[in-house]
Amino acid sequence: MRAIQRGHLFQPGTNLRAWLFSVMRNLLIDQKRRRASRPRLVSIDRQSPQISFQPTQTDTIELKNLLLSIDALPDNQRMAVLMVGLEGYTYEEVSTFMKVPVGTVRSRLSRGRQTLRLAMQIDGRRALSGTTKISAAPPGQPKMRLEESAMAQ
Repeated sequence: MRAIQRGHLFQPGTNLRAWLFSVMRNLLIDQKRRRASRPRLVSIDRQSPQISFQPTQTDTIELKNLLLSIDALPDNQRMAVLMVGLEGYTYEEVSTFMKVPVGTVRSRLSRGRQTLRLAMQIDGRRALSGTTKISAAPPGQPKMRLEESAMAQ
């Protein structure tokens, strides 16, 4: 399009192809300069808003709730969760240390993780008020008990 508009600048007897390439090259340079000098526009509809950093209050509360939930686990489940999940011991090492079969370690770990999952889901909704307590039930009973604190705020 620009070559047609600037056709009067072409000098007869010169290489037309070279002149056209020069026009295209200059057009490309102009476009790059124009883009560099203007801010890039981004559609709001295409991108979701993103926070540049995550608030630390949520992390602190979640960590506190996790520690409270781990403390609420029965001793055998807490030991299995901490030794495998935190310390990185293998199931066999934990079974040797606890003097129980590997299957028992896996079972305790599974029950402990499930209790923590449930506790963290509930804590995410209610623990800020400090009214919910999670505890594992004895064998033969339902796996979880929720107890509402008498000190509801």
